[in-house]
Amino acid sequence: MGVRLVIQILSLFELGNRRKVLAGAIPGKSMLGKLITAVRPPTEPEPVLLSFDRVDAATGSFLREAVLGFRDYCTKTQPNLYPVVANANEVIVDELEFLLRLNGDALFTCIVDKHGKVKSSQVIGHLNDKQRLTFDAVLAAREADATTLQTKYKQTEQIQITGWNNRLSSLVAKGVLMEIKKGRSKVYRPVLE
Repeated sequence: MGVRLVIQILSLFELGNRRKVLAGAIPGKSMLGKLITAVRPPTEPEPVLLSFDRVDAATGSFLREAVLGFRDYCTKTQPNLYPVVANANEVIVDELEFLLRLNGDALFTCIVDKHGKVKSSQVIGHLNDKQRLTFDAVLAAREADATTLQTKYKQTEQIQITGWNNRLSSLVAKGVLMEIKKGRSKVYRPVLE
């Protein structure tokens, strides 16, 4: 059973003038500008789906400038937005995963049906062992903070709360965890489950 999300969906096919092949750094930078203009700032943390429906291929240079550029833009200026690549075919996912692994980076991808339900999701790219452990811990808990993780893993991961906060922050920067403020503290959730 899929999860219904009330989120923004930005179509790269439509924003890309209905092109089936998205290629090149300059068109990628142009797409970045269109994505920035099209997105609306949310009041609460939420994913924003970058839909590749009807796009047959995208080059690494395009993906670097448009998708990763947009993720970096959101991290710096729209911290409540978490870009997720949606409905990308195997060719696009392979190109994106190669780019992410090359840079030691990661990103969520998903399949969404026409009713807005997420049918499947995965993190592609690279998470180092400590990031993977941290991500899996938050995924299993559905929500966690640094204090909870330190308490739960004090026997196997002998790091302080600051170390856990650093791990969590690095996963937020990659766009695989959401940071939610609860009073003076922060909790973390997977961008998608």
